[in-house]
Amino acid sequence: MNVEELSSIMDEHYSLKRLVYVNSAKHAYSEIMLDSHLALFGKNNSGKTASLAGTKLTLFPEVSFTRNEEKFRFKGKAGLYSPVESYDFYFPRANSFIVLEVENPEGLFCMVLYRAADLGYGRFFIPVPYDTLRPVFWDRKSNAFSENLNLAAVRDFSKANDGLQVTEMKQLRKIMFSRTSMGRGRNRFSVIPIIDDRSESIEAFYNIYHLAFDNSDVETQSLPSAIATLLEMRRGHDRERLDANLLK
Repeated sequence: MNVEELSSIMDEHYSLKRLVYVNSAKHAYSEIMLDSHLALFGKNNSGKTASLAGTKLTLFPEVSFTRNEEKFRFKGKAGLYSPVESYDFYFPRANSFIVLEVENPEGLFCMVLYRAADLGYGRFFIPVPYDTLRPVFWDRKSNAFSENLNLAAVRDFSKANDGLQVTEMKQLRKIMFSRTSMGRGRNRFSVIPIIDDRSESIEAFYNIYHLAFDNSDVETQSLPSAIATLLEMRRGHDRERLDANLLK
């Protein structure tokens, strides 16, 4: 990617619009608007930080809670939560869902996370705004859950609206971090365009995003790792790479 291409990306508009919890993270049903000023109020341990930290599940191209402590770093007062604890918190039921509404240069779309077996979760990418998708989860007239709140209903809606179901990390990386200039269709579900889909580049994004939630290890882990990877990701050959350990 050259300077002109990078400058072009900077001129494009990408925005996280809305985060929706359905039977997840201590929410029955909540819509959290992310593209405006936001204040969350609640008692200690009521799930305020965990609600925002849940964006890691939507933005990281992962498909399970295995190695949860390393990947997501969900924390409580007692320390890092285990994979089982995190899985049960965000997906306690078969009808637990997390929805992220995203806007990119090709329009609005929704990413829907759903519970899978063995500490796993899958996703649907559906090219509609959340206002169109909402009736699958919530009935505004009766102010109650939809009558058929289940995975089958989400799958049917996705199929009817040219959605895409994804359960593999490799495919998620290509979809979520690509540019949208390839035209409309199944390449339009870009959330955050990055320079490439190398593991090092993805790791840099992880570390940068962790900085929003990490307090104790910013100087000793997250920040050095992010800086090191950002320095290296533009180098095309191993012999050009920095021979230094920035963690030390």
